[in-house]
Amino acid sequence: MKTNRKYSFRQKLLYVAVASCFSISPVFANPNGATVVSGQVGFATQGNTLTVTNTPNAIINWQQFSIQSGEVTRFVQQNAQSAVLNRVVGQDPSQILGALLSNGRVFLVNPNGIVFGQGSVIDVAGLVASTLKLSDGDFLAGRLNFTDGVGVGGIDNQGRITTPTGGQVYLIAPDIRNSGVITSPQGEILLAAGHSVNLMDASNPNVQVTVSAPDTQAVNLGTLMAQSGKIGIYGALISQQGMLDANTAVVGANGQILLKASKDITLEPGSIISARGGGTIKVLANMQNGQVNVDGVLDASAPISGDGGFIETSGAHVKVANSAYVTTLAANGKTGTWLIDPNDFTIAASGGDMTGDDLGIALNSNNVTIYSSEGVSEGNGDIFVNDYISWGANTTLTLSAVRNIDIHKNITANGYGYGSTAGLTLNAGGMVTVEPNATNQSAEVNVGGDIVINAGGLTVRGGSVSAGSESWYEENASLTAGRDMTLTLGSRGLTIRGGSALASASGTGAYAKADALVTAQRNMTINTTGSVIIQGGSADARSYGSDLFVSASASATLDAGQDIILTAKNLNVRGGLASISGSSASAQAHAVVRAQNEIHATTSGIVNLMAGSGLDAYARFDVASIYTIYLTFTDLACCGFFVNGVDGLITTGTYSSGGSGFYNAYIPAVLNDTMFVTYLGLASTSSSSAPGNLMNFTINEINGSSLPPWVFENIRYGDWSRDDGKTECH
Repeated sequence: MKTNRKYSFRQKLLYVAVASCFSISPVFANPNGATVVSGQVGFATQGNTLTVTNTPNAIINWQQFSIQSGEVTRFVQQNAQSAVLNRVVGQDPSQILGALLSNGRVFLVNPNGIVFGQGSVIDVAGLVASTLKLSDGDFLAGRLNFTDGVGVGGIDNQGRITTPTGGQVYLIAPDIRNSGVITSPQGEILLAAGHSVNLMDASNPNVQVTVSAPDTQAVNLGTLMAQSGKIGIYGALISQQGMLDANTAVVGANGQILLKASKDITLEPGSIISARGGGTIKVLANMQNGQVNVDGVLDASAPISGDGGFIETSGAHVKVANSAYVTTLAANGKTGTWLIDPNDFTIAASGGDMTGDDLGIALNSNNVTIYSSEGVSEGNGDIFVNDYISWGANTTLTLSAVRNIDIHKNITANGYGYGSTAGLTLNAGGMVTVEPNATNQSAEVNVGGDIVINAGGLTVRGGSVSAGSESWYEENASLTAGRDMTLTLGSRGLTIRGGSALASASGTGAYAKADALVTAQRNMTINTTGSVIIQGGSADARSYGSDLFVSASASATLDAGQDIILTAKNLNVRGGLASISGSSASAQAHAVVRAQNEIHATTSGIVNLMAGSGLDAYARFDVASIYTIYLTFTDLACCGFFVNGVDGLITTGTYSSGGSGFYNAYIPAVLNDTMFVTYLGLASTSSSSAPGNLMNFTINEINGSSLPPWVFENIRYGDWSRDDGKTECH
């Protein structure tokens, strides 16, 4: 065995100086200066090959452990589960430039630093390389508890490290740099940058890692490949510039990739993180003050079979670059989910955390959830939408905020194919507000699938144009679902208010819209402890040309293609103000609650439909088919049902006027208290329908049965409404 020669080396490997260190260093032969601490070990040297034969869990202290180019060090062990601990007690770093081979697991511990040079080959059943201390007791007990890493060197891999199927490669040091290739199919690759590292259970495939790393860094420039296996990178700072590959190679064994930092994580442009086949990718920075910079490719798609996977990018701040590509798309299964989890998050064309265009692109290949949690040191748990969001895939956008969601630009999801399922879910501990942050804008949320909102309250307000010089302005407030709509709201209730639109033109027609619309093509369910207010805005259309059409609309509509189920303190649906100036004109200010099948309305206060002001204005509680309207009043003090308009009606598909202002209706209704039907319409040929008088309203049946005499004791007709819009019982 060759005698060890000592030379002075830097205590800490500086990556930028590795090449120069090699050029001035003397040439070491295979490892030498061995002292056996535990187990039985035999040594044999033949030419440039050192063969070490050891019993399981042998411990060897070496004066130096380096392998030069063209040299081979081979450990012959009992089986793949057998391990040998090689601890360097000399002053020199380990330079592995040749080949390190073993049929078992090899531990190499050298506080002076470890370099696997370019062209080196490490082919072992498992490799644990560390510059931190590992005690004999912990090694013999199978505890991977590495400590006392202050002032020690780093690890730099430029070579090729390979294990057979199910192997493990652990690199543990304060600073780790990989520019080579590490391969462990269905195994585990771990880069843990810290001053102390504890792998809680190395025999567990779901091993947990605790890293103490206030000023450490892990950098990947090369390739880590563990197909159908696990890849983990830990440190204070993580820079991912290369490729992480945990693609599924075995059916049912999806890959997992975890990057976890106590400070920041940067995914550089051109980097690739891939767990194709429906795997999991998690990029987790510090939630108090850390930041994740998302760029490059994150791929957990399922291009052949199965469902798409799961991707998470979390930190106090998450910034998504324009060039980032994230996908969990499934060619023949369900698309997966990308979770973005910061303290606050802003979607903006510039100056935000992500643009609306980029979010729309991401939604074409992911369900996207943005969860904004309240930060410990900064951030309130808010989400701001300051840019238009639009996508065409059948995916769902979920915005969840501990506090508020403020939407200042429109959200549109068309989906694709018949029966689009593109959906939107909004969850807020406080308010959800949809309101333009500029003039001449509608406030619109329009998706082809379901809308689900859970919040303390929801407010949608249209914009405002006070001096319109164009011929067409729309300042609507609308919430539209192509499938079902479910709103679960607290005491702040639901408020939808049209804005203010003024269209003025000379020589052309003029169109102004300030509608308030809540529409679901299928079922609509609204539950709130507050009130529901649907209020048309103000629309004014003026044209100064001759024989030109002008149109103004300020209607309030609650409309479902199937059923409406509503529980609220009060329900107020009121048309707005529709004004026109022109020779041929239309001005609508309706107040309508309409469903194709059934309407169930339960309130503790009033149900009030009031038409607005316009040439064409009515208030209707309308079931289009021959189904039923259920009205339940739970407060016995002062509540009621008011229909105020030009032709105040409750209809179930058909009604008749008889040409004299007398209206008949079929109302199967549940009457727990008094029902008021107030008619404040225009005078007609019948004196009894003049303003201020009672409307002749005939109720024939309840739930298909003739009315017993006692029912009429619970039905009264109110005949007036106060100027301030409030109602009184009498």
